[in-house]
This record gives sequence, structure tokens and C-alpha cells, in this order.
Amino acid sequence: MPMACSLSGGGSGGLLRPCAVGPDSSLLPSFLRVLLGYFSVTIFCQLFWVIPFISITMLSFLYRAYSLGQLGATNATIAVVWFSLAFMPYKRWPWWSRVFRLWYEPFHVKTNLHTVNQSPPDPALKRSIVAMHPHGVIPLHSIIMSAIIEQYFPHMYGFAVAADVLLRLPLMRQVIGWLNTYGSTKQSLDKHLETKNMFITLDGIRGIFLAKPGREVAVINQRMGFFRLAMKHRARVVPVYVFGANEMWHNLTADENGLLGSLCRRLRMSIFCLFYGSFPWILPVPRFVPLTYAFGEDVDAAVLREQAMRENPDASASEVDEAGACLLRDAYRASLISAFEKNKHEAGYADRTLEIL
Repeated sequence: MPMACSLSGGGSGGLLRPCAVGPDSSLLPSFLRVLLGYFSVTIFCQLFWVIPFISITMLSFLYRAYSLGQLGATNATIAVVWFSLAFMPYKRWPWWSRVFRLWYEPFHVKTNLHTVNQSPPDPALKRSIVAMHPHGVIPLHSIIMSAIIEQYFPHMYGFAVAADVLLRLPLMRQVIGWLNTYGSTKQSLDKHLETKNMFITLDGIRGIFLAKPGREVAVINQRMGFFRLAMKHRARVVPVYVFGANEMWHNLTADENGLLGSLCRRLRMSIFCLFYGSFPWILPVPRFVPLTYAFGEDVDAAVLREQAMRENPDASASEVDEAGACLLRDAYRASLISAFEKNKHEAGYADRTLEIL
């Protein structure tokens, strides 16, 4: 979603600061603001089962009513209105990102960003990408990231990336679409990166089945498509690790090589993930653990391509791009590990080790 070239981590540990809710939310009494935060998180999480349940139930009802010749104009109209939400166009509403600042206090959000950049964007700045790890089960931290970027670098807000299936669910399309979210296909990313900065949770569907409390993991080595895309657009890439993201949910299907994990990755949707949060076996309410956003130093694809050219003077343009993408991946991985190590003690995860896949 971001950002300027200066959007990168504070550089060393001991510099984490809470994210302020800002003037919009601070107008509310503290108890009401916190109550709305907990309530909105809970409602948002219910959408992941309520919307599919309504859709499937409605389809079953319509099929039965049609078979019995009892469809009726009212039932048909309700169905058309509901399913039309899955195809209605949407656009970004800037205030929508600010709503999610209400989640700062329930999750005690901290970051190693220290300044707010209110200056207008410089057209000469390179395209920027923020890539976040881990994915988690329901990536609530990704939603919070939209609020952080809008707050700290509002003029550099670009677009977010989500699984295509989420953008085909009625109502969910609007909820995440108002954050300026697009699908995760290569064609979509390539098109929108031409004119906008990007925010992406890089682990993808695989990250859902890697997520479980006690595990810190990032999928990097098998994401060469992402690094080739960043190299094509000569982008600056900022890695971010979110401590606490894997602690929000107990994942009963945390096995990427299992049947469910393999099937979901093939279908590009997480429809078979079984999990619970604060309360076992009832509505999905997350564990409200502190979330710490550790931004790493940005990595410049253009600089690394020049390095690849110097190291391979006789290579073709495509070979230089491929070599540059490999250098970008390695530099990105090093930056993420550095951000993790520098901030893990203050984040409360001093005993953890980052697993790179």
C-alpha cells in the first residue's frame, strides 16, 4: 500500500512505539473506543463463515424453491441483490482505513516507524512494495497494516492484494475492496504496479497452513515470481515481520503437506482450514495478543540489477533480470532476518528463531 523511499525500519532494537489512534478516533471516549475495537474485530471475523453460509444456504433454498415451482419474485430479487454484490465495482474510501485504527488498542499495536510523512508524493520516487510475513490464519494484521500505512504515509497509499476468491464473496468484496484491494494473479499485480504502490502478504495460501502459535515463519525462497515482478518494475521492496500474527489462532490444520493444505493451495482458496481463537469450538474470536510490526530496511531492485549487470557483462537483458531477481531475493531475506533479530527481544519473542522457507 505504501510509500516513500524512507519507509523502512528504525534500524535497531529498543525503538518500538505504540501506534497512536490519531485525532479521528481519539475524539471518542477511551472506553467506547476500546469497546468498538473489540466489537468490530469480532464482527469482521464472523464474516469469514457467515457470508459463505448465507450464500450456500440461499443457493440451496433457491434450487429447492425452483424445483417445486415456488421461487417467486421476492425470493428471486433477494438472491439477485445478494449475489450482485460479488460483482459490483468498488473504489477506495480513505476513511475506511482509519476505522481500523480502532484495532490498535485491542492488539496493543507497536511499530518501529517513528515519523509521519504528510508531504505530497514525489513523482520521481520509485514504485514501492511492502511485503509482510507471516500470513497467519485470518490475517487481521494485514487489515491493521492498511491503517498504519494510511496514517504514517497517507500520500503513498497504493493497493493491497488478496486471494481472488475473497473478492467474489458478496459483502466481503466491499469490506476489503474499500481498502483498494485487488486479486493476486500475476496479470493483476503487473497491471496495478504500473501506477500504484503495493502491499502484499507474501506467504500466500501456504502461510495459512504454516501458521500456529510458537512458530515464526516466512515463505521467501519459493516466491521468485514476486521478486521477478519487483525487478520488472524496478521497485523498492520493504520487508515487514509481524510478531504475534501466528499467536492469534490455534490452527488445527497446520500441515502444509497434508491433504487439506495441498488441496487449498491447488484451489487457491482456504476453504478447509479448521481453527479457533479465544474460545474453542465456538465463533471465531481471535486471541487479542500484542502485535509488533518490525519494518526492515528497503531493498532497491534497480540497484541490484545494476550489480547483476556488472557481474554478468555479457548476459542478455532477460538473464540480467533473472540474476537481479535472485540478488533481490537474497537481500530481502537478509533485511527481514535483520528486522526480526533486532526487534524480537522488545517484542517479547527473544527465544524465537525465524524459519525461512
